[in-house]
Amino acid sequence: MNTSNRRVHIVYPYLINPTNPVSVNLIGAGGTGSQMLTALAHINQALVAIGHAGLQVNVFDNDIVQQANLARQLYIFWCKLESSS
Repeated sequence: MNTSNRRVHIVYPYLINPTNPVSVNLIGAGGTGSQMLTALAHINQALVAIGHAGLQVNVFDNDIVQQANLARQLYIFWCKLESSS
């Protein structure tokens, strides 16, 4: 008696070949967030290269960068420094 179960995976075509980009909301673009944003850019480029719609990344960060935190910031040209006065 053969009682092996056959496993079947159902994947809808729109999940494999999406027509719209995957939305990603990134909260914080400081030390860790800026590293994540760079990684998401690499992931997007790889997805687009294989014909995927890619990523739509929205970045939210309302912090004011202080002088002491500049070493951890990848995107310091966007930053508004808090004045020391």
